[in-house]
Amino acid sequence: MAVRGNYYVTSGNKAADGALAPIPANAMGLVEDAYQWAFTGNAYAGFKLYNKAEGGSKVYAWTSNDNGSIPTFVNVDEANVWFINPNTNADITNGFMLNTNTGLYQVNQFGGETGALKIWAANYTGDAGSAFTVFDVPTNFASFVANEISPYFETTAKYFVLSDAAKATVGYDESKKTECTYEEYKAMKEALPTILANADNYVYPETGYYRLQSRQYAGRTISYADNTKSVGTPSVAALENADKTAASVVKLTALGDHKYTISVQGLYLGKPVQSTRINLGETATEFTAVVGGAGYGAFTTGGTYEALHAAANDNYYVVGWTSDAAASQWTIEDAEDIELTVGETGYATTYLPFPATAPEGVTVYTGTIGGNESSQWLTLSELGSAIPEATPVILKANANDYTFTIGAEDEYDGDGLKVYKDIEVDGQTALVKAEAGELTDNALKGTFVPIDAADKYILAKPEAEDEVGFYKATTGKIAACKAYLEVESGVKAFYFNFDDATGIKDLNDSKDLNDSKVIYNIAGQRLQKTQKGINIVNGKKIVMK
Repeated sequence: MAVRGNYYVTSGNKAADGALAPIPANAMGLVEDAYQWAFTGNAYAGFKLYNKAEGGSKVYAWTSNDNGSIPTFVNVDEANVWFINPNTNADITNGFMLNTNTGLYQVNQFGGETGALKIWAANYTGDAGSAFTVFDVPTNFASFVANEISPYFETTAKYFVLSDAAKATVGYDESKKTECTYEEYKAMKEALPTILANADNYVYPETGYYRLQSRQYAGRTISYADNTKSVGTPSVAALENADKTAASVVKLTALGDHKYTISVQGLYLGKPVQSTRINLGETATEFTAVVGGAGYGAFTTGGTYEALHAAANDNYYVVGWTSDAAASQWTIEDAEDIELTVGETGYATTYLPFPATAPEGVTVYTGTIGGNESSQWLTLSELGSAIPEATPVILKANANDYTFTIGAEDEYDGDGLKVYKDIEVDGQTALVKAEAGELTDNALKGTFVPIDAADKYILAKPEAEDEVGFYKATTGKIAACKAYLEVESGVKAFYFNFDDATGIKDLNDSKDLNDSKVIYNIAGQRLQKTQKGINIVNGKKIVMK
């Protein structure tokens, strides 16, 4: 028997004054005698109410119908009977009331959901605290498994969830939601609290790139806030827009023991302070991941108000607050891709704090400066589809939005060097490599934060000009995650000169070539003269035999 639909009535749980105190719904005791009740009688003469644990000689009855009086167990032949009347509370199906023989007094969970059962001198038929329901003692506890145990194991979240090992320890499997004995249910229910309390039983992210979505504010992810030194969740953009930007990609660096540093756009999140915007900077702060529920967790530095928290009253900037608040808890999703836009000019630049792979239809270039004081240009060398971390590049494509995969294809070779370009020569692939993704012959620079554009060359096509190039700016800003040129030069622009990879020349006589001013080998090292193999001479690839 239950009251309010959610509180079981048992003879084994009494308040200090002796009144029965219903307990929150929990199937653990349902097969115990104290939970089991029987009604005898009829609607005309009234009912007597037996409890299996009290035996057949006593019944639960009222001895006084004064307001606040306590029904208790009395001998059968001394008991007053109950009359059963409908309860009209809309939230409780098939609810009924236990009334005294006057019909004006009823048993009520006196004082609300934490109260015990007493007589209420009222005839309010819609009160949930007077709404009782009965049900058969179950033999199949599958529904209790589905409601009480399954949610800890069956979630779409990938992190902050119990591991397969923990699942095995509890003894849970999905078939228990269909058929489960009381003994199986009880064993799982008793094992679960210990499993939940052990932080090592959960799955945590490894070092990598993720998006942290707010538990409290659906569709909002921790991201870099433009033109500030703070991290903020987007205050306007919805998730489908926000989660495809480079600014929403967070890097978690695992330090062991569920501890991490957290960075976004190359800057670390600083130590949280109560109700204060969190700064971004060059110094790393150590955060501890704390599980807050199935699929959710908080990141805290240990103090009371030192968890990352999305503050709705501050344009959703991330501040410091308690880790148990819903706005301090996050679900972690693998960051798989971003969207970048190529405008009407057919060109764009990017500078990403993570490796990425360009989609089909987008050509990626680095650039080297050539020419003299009066005439200079930017020779574009095709990079391939893999863009190394922190490498400024130029994108060429038809005007459109493009999806770039986070993580470069064939990012590492056997020597642990990042691969950033391959060149086909006589059926053989020559790999151009550089440690830490740095290209020694790339004249482009990049920025993870907005910077002043004055005296820098930025990608543009002014209305009065016929060509796209890098034009010298006098005012304005360079946006975050963009590339630019910073060169002491008097030219108004660096126009593009393409290094055609298909135009590799096969020469044996290097006499004329050695008179050229700029010679590199395939590793990007400057040479005094050409050598056997692939040479890059004034931006052109030459194979010397």
